[in-house]
Amino acid sequence: MTNTVINGKQIDVTHLHLREWLDCIRENKTPSANIEVAYEEGIACLMAHRSYLEKRQVFWDEVNRKIV
Repeated sequence: MTNTVINGKQIDVTHLHLREWLDCIRENKTPSANIEVAYEEGIACLMAHRSYLEKRQVFWDEVNRKIV
C-alpha cells in the first residue's frame, strides 16, 4: 500500500484514486490518470523490469506494440 501525508495524517493513496474515479463517473469528468496514462506507465514499468532481468537496454516498438 502506498501512503501520502496530508495535514500530518497518513492517507491511503489508493482510496484517493478510487474517490476521484467515482467522482468522475458521477460528474461525467475525465480522471487525472486515465487509461492512456495507465497504459504508458505500465509499459515503462514492464520495460524497466525486462531490462533489469536481461541486463540490457530495451526499447518500445510503437508499430508492433512490443518491447524489443
